[in-house]
Amino acid sequence: MLVRKLCAAWLGLSVWMVVDRGTAEAACTGASPTWTSTPDYVSIGSCVGSAAPGDTIQVTPGNGMEAWPGPISLTRGVSLIGPGSDKLTVTSADVLVAVAPDAPAIDGDEIIRVSGFTFDGQGTALNLVTVSGAGATSAKPFRNLVIDNNKLQNTGDVTSGSGAISSVGQVRGVIYENVFDGCNVILKIMGNDDTAEWESRAPHRCK
Repeated sequence: MLVRKLCAAWLGLSVWMVVDRGTAEAACTGASPTWTSTPDYVSIGSCVGSAAPGDTIQVTPGNGMEAWPGPISLTRGVSLIGPGSDKLTVTSADVLVAVAPDAPAIDGDEIIRVSGFTFDGQGTALNLVTVSGAGATSAKPFRNLVIDNNKLQNTGDVTSGSGAISSVGQVRGVIYENVFDGCNVILKIMGNDDTAEWESRAPHRCK
């Protein structure tokens, strides 16, 4: 917090102006195919709501820490790209990102990607990223999930129901170059035929 004194000598007044440099102005800017958002929940939600399939949302680091009151829901083929896991930590006591592709996203083989964040469950959240794929009887799975270059940390210590990344339904994709630190369960993959078509391009690093 910076406090400045402005002297208006011709009026004989002393005016104090308070300038808060710790908080960047919240905003979602840009247009399809590229959007830029400050890291607050409302601005990212606004960009996600405006983005079309194939769009990218670049999230700025802000002051490096952000608390979200609930999950960012990704239902269309968008890429949510953070500034780097070393530049932005997002905290919540619940799920931070919920990937739940709708029928057009599944039918159109749209890619949903989450990259470049640290997600922190504050020792409480059982799941940090959840994925809900196509239903068990669906003729086509959700094929294009990408979760990469994130750090997922500090989940709750209850084993039942936990998983830093938790997937249900028919999901195919790749999870690579993520760091897991203080997570009771790293990956929880449930559904029918989950392991088919998954690709392991790089090892998952655990601390």
